[in-house]
Amino acid sequence: MPRTNLTEAVRPVAKHHYGARLTEESVLAAYIRAQGAWPTKQALSSGLSRLADGIDFEQVAIGLVENGLAPVRIPTQSGAPAPREPAAPRRAAPASAPRLDPDTPPKATPHEAETLEWFPKPNALGDLNGEGAVKMLGTPNVPLSTVLVRETAQNSWDARLGNKPIDYEVHLRTLSDTEAQVLETRVFTGEATKLGLREALRRRPLRVLEISDRGTTGLDGPIRADLEIGPGMSRNFVDLIFNIGAPRDVHLGAGTYGFGKTITYRVSNPRTVLFWSRTRVDHSLQHRLIGSAFGPSFSAGGVVYTGRHWWGQITEDGTRVEPWIGHRAQEMAEDVFAARFHGTDTGTTLLVVDPELGGHDDHEDLQRLSDAIIWNLWPKLLTTPTGSKPMNIRLLHNGHPVDLPDVNEHPQLQGFAEALQMVRAQQGRTTFAPRFDTKVEEIWLERPRVLVGHLGLCRFPRMGGTNAADSETRPIQGPTGHVAWMRHDAELIVRYDERQKIESDYVQWAAVFRPMAAVDDSFAQSEPPAHDDWVPASISNSTRKRHVNVGIRRVREKVQEWLRPTAGQTSSATSRVSVAALADKLAALTGAIPGFRSTRRNSGAKTGATRTGRARPKVDVLRHEVGRIDDGWRTTKILVKAGEKGPRTEVHAKCEVATDGKPLADESFLRILGWAAGEDQEPDGSASAVLAPGQTAWLVVETQTAVTLQVTLSAEEED
Repeated sequence: MPRTNLTEAVRPVAKHHYGARLTEESVLAAYIRAQGAWPTKQALSSGLSRLADGIDFEQVAIGLVENGLAPVRIPTQSGAPAPREPAAPRRAAPASAPRLDPDTPPKATPHEAETLEWFPKPNALGDLNGEGAVKMLGTPNVPLSTVLVRETAQNSWDARLGNKPIDYEVHLRTLSDTEAQVLETRVFTGEATKLGLREALRRRPLRVLEISDRGTTGLDGPIRADLEIGPGMSRNFVDLIFNIGAPRDVHLGAGTYGFGKTITYRVSNPRTVLFWSRTRVDHSLQHRLIGSAFGPSFSAGGVVYTGRHWWGQITEDGTRVEPWIGHRAQEMAEDVFAARFHGTDTGTTLLVVDPELGGHDDHEDLQRLSDAIIWNLWPKLLTTPTGSKPMNIRLLHNGHPVDLPDVNEHPQLQGFAEALQMVRAQQGRTTFAPRFDTKVEEIWLERPRVLVGHLGLCRFPRMGGTNAADSETRPIQGPTGHVAWMRHDAELIVRYDERQKIESDYVQWAAVFRPMAAVDDSFAQSEPPAHDDWVPASISNSTRKRHVNVGIRRVREKVQEWLRPTAGQTSSATSRVSVAALADKLAALTGAIPGFRSTRRNSGAKTGATRTGRARPKVDVLRHEVGRIDDGWRTTKILVKAGEKGPRTEVHAKCEVATDGKPLADESFLRILGWAAGEDQEPDGSASAVLAPGQTAWLVVETQTAVTLQVTLSAEEED
């Protein structure tokens, strides 16, 4: 057919033509899309033969839809043409997929043109298997719903565009049979072994959890993780979709696409998530769609696979997978996602398949999500001095909004809200009129004199509903006597630090500490992967470490001083205050290991008491060295020195892998090789060493390259 005829033929369906060149196949595909159907390979092959018989494009497309060769898409909310009703509708046949058995290795069998392709990753040198990656989340100290909301909100906040408010939405919903069928037959093709994905997708009803943001950059940056990304370029796509343990690179940010991203998979029963993002590429808008899963490693056909899976477009050489891009990504996504992109919106929506949130039904799960939002994101719900809210947050259930509590009227959070508003006013040099007994204290570091941050303190009435609101998903039970720690710009709750409560049936108190922007990075560097604490010992820079150490200590001192006139009888919380203060004073016993998250612990004699007239044992960390990578493992050597005075010291090393929850002492990630007297000597295989005064020794540890080492040293006087 002459090209001029193709040019004329495509005019009525030009907006449905996605190809760079005009061909009979591309024009026929456009006509099929205009009918609201998928131009599969089978449909195109059959249609081209009918075109050769002289039938025009529109009649061929109509016939393909009516005969079921071109599967009908779900009508979208974006005004796509409604598909014609087929005369004899048929369910589209599932895309062919490789079967995993001992004699047949998994490989990419060609799928129909409009289905995502399954890519199981073969094991390579240094790979962390999928099960191990999920394990890196550890055992969180809070409900999974709380970790999920904290991590996704932090990552959304770090990806915001300028200073405009962003939209953040959590939507628990049940898929229609048609939507579930699209997921099963056109998105999650193939046989992702051992995930339980096939069983989950066939279950009815099938629940999903959508978490979306708008007003953010979306998953921008290159889509290949194997090529160098230049300085200053975004890594959002590759760090979220492909990488594990990526460092935070957002100034004043709170989140990271590191270990915390595994929470989205942890919440999914089949450990499977679908990502849809719209971002700007070379000043144009681009849709990106890709699925991902974490599962156990497996072997097939003599090949070992990591257990990590992706669904997208497999490259021609079969060595990697890339996302679907452009209009076809948008069309497929709109068949399964409830969220939409409007106008020039950019952002990301992720769909968690078959979520497990800890409740017995939708009602309990929604309560958990509501608690997670209100207790962790409440600063984002407060109006700023400019009159806007930092985030527009919504919780939905099957398309219907779920009411969130008013922070300013909440039985416990209203005190925190007023304390933060007062701190904002002080730091922003604006005004705020408090309702309660509220004041702001400056937190200073001396020598050199540095303003570390501000502490807002609020006494406010106890309300009758306080105790009734207690729940395992809420961090504060009963009346509050806590300091909310938060970072300067992120303003997401790091921790509720419990202090002394007021012994009164009528009054409770709340406080907020917010660092100054100039020292915010010091507090950022002290956060563990879960962003749920400040650990000064994890900072190698002495100045930054002092910012955090002094900040925490002065805040606690100010709280104790402020409460002294009001506090009644001594309660059990008093002992916690004194213990915390003592811990701060003793924190310098064991030095931090540069580049590692480490905790400090010390002890006297083995009985726990200091012997009369004897110096407490002391050790210092002088330096550490990281050796070469060998077969996916690397060696770390830590030089430790005993104190110059006192008795012989027995040094114990507790080595673990840092996770988003409790640290792991797992030999699949970490091995203690022992202690060596010299750097070039063989370690002795022991976790303890006895050092004479002033003597040094090297602690030698092996770890997988993808994990973060956490070391705790303790010193005891030798018996």
